[in-house]
Amino acid sequence: MLNVTRAKKTVDRVAKLLKGNRGIYLPLHILTYHLIQKERFRKLGIPLKYLVLPNGTKCLIDEEQKLITFDHVLTSFGDIFENQEYLLLKEYKPHHGDIVFDVGAFIGLYTLFASKCVGKGGKVYAFEPVPISYEFLIKNIKINRINNVVPLNVALADYSGYTKLYIPQNIKYYAVASMIPTTSTIHYTVKVNTLDDVVQQYHLDRIDLLKIDVEGAELMVLKGGFHSLKIVDKIVVEAHDTNGSKLSRSVVRYLKSSGFKVDGIYIPDIGVTKKIVYARKSR
Repeated sequence: MLNVTRAKKTVDRVAKLLKGNRGIYLPLHILTYHLIQKERFRKLGIPLKYLVLPNGTKCLIDEEQKLITFDHVLTSFGDIFENQEYLLLKEYKPHHGDIVFDVGAFIGLYTLFASKCVGKGGKVYAFEPVPISYEFLIKNIKINRINNVVPLNVALADYSGYTKLYIPQNIKYYAVASMIPTTSTIHYTVKVNTLDDVVQQYHLDRIDLLKIDVEGAELMVLKGGFHSLKIVDKIVVEAHDTNGSKLSRSVVRYLKSSGFKVDGIYIPDIGVTKKIVYARKSR
């Protein structure tokens, strides 16, 4: 465990660095996150404008209007980099030259990570239908001077047209936007497309890694790729068994019926309703 005294010194050092309204560097340990979060306004007296991730990537935040906050980035960062939910099997890390689909990109933390992994010879297609999240995705791509990402303001499902995305009104955490209605929600009407249509539109003949995190619509995304799943090599799906559903089982069955071998299923914690499914094309 990280030494608490050392963590507090880190907070003091960061506060000094931020006097010129620079960004916060996020160390890897969750304790330091909370210390920085607790101390930042007392030490600085100003809202932060951006964070710097351990891999050097900048991530914009908006503490004034509370659109994308420190807490939002903290949660997303913890899932991707602290818990490494999409990277538990090393062969599922994007490689140089890969074509990666990030379905449910939010503000782009995984997108930016994948962009660095695939390099100039690769490409990342980032799908984010929520307008506010998409706006920050675009800004994060620009601030990091990335040119190998194709951002798409569209949801993926098993049909084309439009749909409503629902977000819990009490937290307004846009990463959990879902096609499944819940109580006390706000909603957005967004464009919907299929994986098959996108593959055809961009004339793709391969997808090396397909990452899906769409809060309950995972099976719809897969079914919308009835033809294009044939060109997918590896898939990482965050399946949500909410409200007693057995969605993860349905996802696994569908992947197997589509010619994929399941390499593993990761359950982040006891009582958590999501499961991370790793699958690759059977040889």
